[in-house]
Amino acid sequence: VLTKTTSGTLYAALDLKVTNVTAATNIDGGYIAGFAQNDTTFGGTLWLKKETDTTFRIGIEVRTAAGASTSWSTVIFDINTVYHIVVAYKFNTGSTSDDIALLYVNGGLLITDNHVGTDLTEINAFFLRQDSVSETPFVEIDNLKVSTTAADVLGVSDSIAVKDDFVLNTLVSDAIRFGAKSEVKIYNLNGQLVKSAFVNKGSMLNVSNLKKGIYIVS
Repeated sequence: VLTKTTSGTLYAALDLKVTNVTAATNIDGGYIAGFAQNDTTFGGTLWLKKETDTTFRIGIEVRTAAGASTSWSTVIFDINTVYHIVVAYKFNTGSTSDDIALLYVNGGLLITDNHVGTDLTEINAFFLRQDSVSETPFVEIDNLKVSTTAADVLGVSDSIAVKDDFVLNTLVSDAIRFGAKSEVKIYNLNGQLVKSAFVNKGSMLNVSNLKKGIYIVS
């Protein structure tokens, strides 16, 4: 339960691991979390949808609506992998249907959602939800945190830790040097997976084939 929020932006962060999607066959997927105005009016809901038996998509929905109107990621995610998820609901004042929901994955903005419908007038709670197995897959959630401050959940301190201990050179010419053994995935700013590899501590990953630009490493 939250202190009532009626303006600004509210953020909810959590670590998400989807462990099984085999039975989640509903074509529209299902939502597992979100912000609530009351028992029936929701916003900034977090959706999951099966892609294959071992992969899934993540979606965001700004208003109370069915999965058919949800904005879905173009990125495909793997089961049994922990992703740091931040859902944000931004109150705007221009009209009654201009609020925005945002979805960040591993620190990068993945989706912004806004469509016709009535904005929330207030947020009183953040909830977790399990529906039928055909709609919501099996998940594990940890480290839930809700805040009105982006830095609290988007991880300024976490970003520093990643810079120092995981990616050892953030300005890259031809290769990235890693400070920890990991399965690495590199995304461009459109959310597209452009490279993946297994790396060891101290190893170098050749990225000379990537175009000059900014990338998200997870």
